[in-house]
Amino acid sequence: MEKKVRVALDRTLDLFFSKDIVQFQTRRLDGGHTVGQTGGTTDQTVSS
Repeated sequence: MEKKVRVALDRTLDLFFSKDIVQFQTRRLDGGHTVGQTGGTTDQTVSS
């Protein structure tokens, strides 16, 4: 029952407040890209 209340509250709040999308860019000072484990850059888009 507690989980259903939390889900209902979360969905209700989503109706009033839009989600913020933030993009973090991490670059080295020399202008090159920082390489992550997958070989891509570590630029990330985070939704909150």
